[in-house]
Amino acid sequence: MTTNDPIDRRRAPRIDTSFDGTLNKGGDTLGCRITNVSRIGTCAVSPTPLNEMALVKVQFRLDDEDNRLVTCEAAVVRCQRRPDGQYDLGLFFTMVSAEDRAALDRLVARGTPVGGTTG
Repeated sequence: MTTNDPIDRRRAPRIDTSFDGTLNKGGDTLGCRITNVSRIGTCAVSPTPLNEMALVKVQFRLDDEDNRLVTCEAAVVRCQRRPDGQYDLGLFFTMVSAEDRAALDRLVARGTPVGGTTG
């Protein structure tokens, strides 16, 4: 990490991804791109901002051997406008099935972690 890099406070290793996904909030469904994932959360790029602490349903398909569809609930913990006009949404998983969590663990284990972790 260089001195210009922000401190990475993530609690779990994450890997870069490029999965199509959806976010559902109050019956409205938005398309998104899942750009990184860990066992406890993800970053989704969305054309629409969402309020921090909003609860959303998230779906995305893993590129694993089962082509597993992960369906979970998450809280928006960060919403930041990008230079391209879209929004980076930091999502913390609040409800994930044991099977989906295990699939996320396997996915992260086979990838190269990005950023640091602080435990």
